[in-house]
Amino acid sequence: LDEVRQLADKVTVLRDGRMVGTYPGTALTQMDMARLMVGRELAALYPQKSTPSSEPMLSVKNATVPGYAEDVSFTLHKGEILGFAGMIGAGRTELFEG
Repeated sequence: LDEVRQLADKVTVLRDGRMVGTYPGTALTQMDMARLMVGRELAALYPQKSTPSSEPMLSVKNATVPGYAEDVSFTLHKGEILGFAGMIGAGRTELFEG
């Protein structure tokens, strides 16, 4: 959307196949354009949820996959999402396949 702002003299926004409006290219921010396209504030897509402290649903302590990962520990509570990231060869796949 930033390229649209930089290159376009006018921006016409469509939502569900209907024209929402036409605006000068520099009149809208990226968030303005996105809000007009989806019809609501984007912050409302993923509202913050508070999860009360609870008993662990999953707890892993000192997991080791020789040559890949050593002493990996984590605790996951109800409502939490845990992701593992790393470069190729860092051991994230081997940790879960090992």
